[in-house]
Amino acid sequence: MAWVLREAERYFGGQAVSKRFAERLGLHRKQQMACVCDNHCMPIGGVTAAPSPRPQPTEDIAVPARHKADTVWARPTGQLVRDGFGADDPIQGGLGDCYLVSGLSALANVRPDVLRDAIRQNPDGTFTVRFYKDSFLGLFGKSKKPVYVTVDGTLPTKDGSKPRYARGRDVQELWPAIVEKAYAKLDGGYDKVAKGGSPATLWQALTGRSGSMQLTAFKSGSRLFDDMKNALAEKRPVAASTNPVATKKYQDSGLSGKHVYAVLAVYERGGEKYVRMRNPWGYGEPGSDGRDDGVFELTIDAFKKKFPLSYYGG
Repeated sequence: MAWVLREAERYFGGQAVSKRFAERLGLHRKQQMACVCDNHCMPIGGVTAAPSPRPQPTEDIAVPARHKADTVWARPTGQLVRDGFGADDPIQGGLGDCYLVSGLSALANVRPDVLRDAIRQNPDGTFTVRFYKDSFLGLFGKSKKPVYVTVDGTLPTKDGSKPRYARGRDVQELWPAIVEKAYAKLDGGYDKVAKGGSPATLWQALTGRSGSMQLTAFKSGSRLFDDMKNALAEKRPVAASTNPVATKKYQDSGLSGKHVYAVLAVYERGGEKYVRMRNPWGYGEPGSDGRDDGVFELTIDAFKKKFPLSYYGG
């Protein structure tokens, strides 16, 4: 896909990445990185809401065409933040933006203060989120001037009751949905956000610092482990994605293809190196620890085999 090749070329000092090499990785130019759950992933639970008259929000933020008929904009009850910003707070809904929700989880994991400082609740019931107009993918231009995006408290719901897109694990915690809405307004709509992206672009927008995407195939397991360990120690967010094309290889693995996961920690135990990760759905993981909360661990060798792309914040 074009954006993967551009980022690979950037990582390798501007050298062109051959079509043959891209095909070996399963990263074709005609493919687009949209989350595999775009068509069928829906959140669990609902919200207590006072539905607004169907279905117009105060902002013109487009939803995907398939959602227009049954989307009601409602104002959920709850608080912007409850018990701080945590990596387990954001839950992905029925929008194909695993990169965004995992990006929020990874950022909350290492820099909750960034989110705290970026989001403001206003006296009139609106919310303002500060972004930076700079992105290595060219989304926000080249300056680092902050841009303040204000949205009201209405959110897309399913018939006025179920949250349609991102939410908090505690449905009374609103910050994941508010950031997603502000990002959608900045990017041109929920329908644009659903077409796919990179968590590094989100981190760039929230921190003003450039991130990167790297291909794990070029690194040994030890080097990959050390890179993630150093990034996390420096409080830089880390995420990784499964193959965006060869999704069948993930059948019966507990993982989903074309899906971005947050990296929460790396550590050693019994002479083996491990990576702890989180599924933005808030459930579904390899193995069975009895929790089914989306959090799991893989050996570094298994990680390298299953996750061809890794992302690092600046």
